[in-house]
Amino acid sequence: PYLASEYYWFNNQIEPFKDVRVRKALAFAIDRKVLTDKILKRGDMPIGHMTPPGIAGYTPPAGMEYNPEKAKQLFKEAGYGPGGKPFPTLEILYDSKEEKKMVAEVIQSMWKNTLGVSVTLRNEEWKSYLKSMQSTNFKICRAGWIGDYVDPNTFLDLLMSGSTMNYGKYKNPDYDALITGAAKEKDLAKRALLLQQAEAILVDQATIIPLY
Repeated sequence: PYLASEYYWFNNQIEPFKDVRVRKALAFAIDRKVLTDKILKRGDMPIGHMTPPGIAGYTPPAGMEYNPEKAKQLFKEAGYGPGGKPFPTLEILYDSKEEKKMVAEVIQSMWKNTLGVSVTLRNEEWKSYLKSMQSTNFKICRAGWIGDYVDPNTFLDLLMSGSTMNYGKYKNPDYDALITGAAKEKDLAKRALLLQQAEAILVDQATIIPLY
């Protein structure tokens, strides 16, 4: 197994992504098993949380699951869908790899079929893609992270308010406090619990869309 996660960033600075119901609706509308089993077909594991499974001493929280009915319900609660206000066209930014294009096209189709959302795709070569991501010049952006060391913190630290890798500009003081507290905790079991609580916030708030 590869210690890596693939996910989508939201630009948390713009509408409609400031509404957690919209973020959750989009996350619930993705069937990750289709991505791993029918599109990539190379043994990837679908995940609904940030950290990849298998890190010794750490159990991730329950993750997001495919739930199209829940997605439609949340979308309606946010004021969109049939009879609601028009939803803006979304755009997915991704880099020039064929697998990224295939995944983006399938997610584009899932969002259209489940929520009626129109999605355009924006492909950039690697250097331009990195520049756009680092300057938060996107609505939704494909991203991934390979663990620098075998520990959940190498993934969860990315979402800290002050992290230079926090390209979606997510800010949550409760999350920051848990990650900071875990860094000071010497009891490994207590440390793992703090990290798990922090990751549960990411899932509950649909801060990112974990994929595989």
